[in-house]
Amino acid sequence: MSQNKILIVALLISSMLIFLTNYDLCSATEMVSTPITNCTMCHGDTGMSLFENIPHLAGQNKDYMIAELKAYRDKTRKDRRMNQITAKLTDLEIEQFATVFSRKKLKNLPRNPDPERDKKIKVGQALFDDMACTNCHTSNNGNAAISSWPNVAGQLSVYSSIQLKIFRDSIRGIMMPGLVADLTDDEIEAMSEYMESLK
Repeated sequence: MSQNKILIVALLISSMLIFLTNYDLCSATEMVSTPITNCTMCHGDTGMSLFENIPHLAGQNKDYMIAELKAYRDKTRKDRRMNQITAKLTDLEIEQFATVFSRKKLKNLPRNPDPERDKKIKVGQALFDDMACTNCHTSNNGNAAISSWPNVAGQLSVYSSIQLKIFRDSIRGIMMPGLVADLTDDEIEAMSEYMESLK
């Protein structure tokens, strides 16, 4: 083979490798047979939620999202809207969806100065530390210790408050209800503000 042909083949292979390395599933919605626009209407194109009671998905653990989407689909986690949206998803579609959003970058949104919120954050941090929440949810460089648990850093405080109250009232969960059973609404809101403040 001539040197020119070898050079052409090498360039083609290099170009293909670069393409595969930088290929973004999110720019190729055809790979996600899930109608991704249905998801982005609430969770945002970038995985940053458009509503305070709906979670950010950007940077969330892939394994955690897969487990929760299957739970919604199988109705072991109850939410009328999510149960309907996920009802016909296959395991492959769920994995593709989780891959897309786990690759997104979670951004801390700017907040106006608020002394009352700052007080809540301090209270929430003390509770978070006293209850050893760090061991599970932020011990891995700010991320959850294992991939099947959720990252809580930067998550919207309103959404986190709703979920913690659901756990406290034993509506869902196995381990969490016992851990947060004695928290008041004010303590839950303080913890949620602290989690959202985490970078």
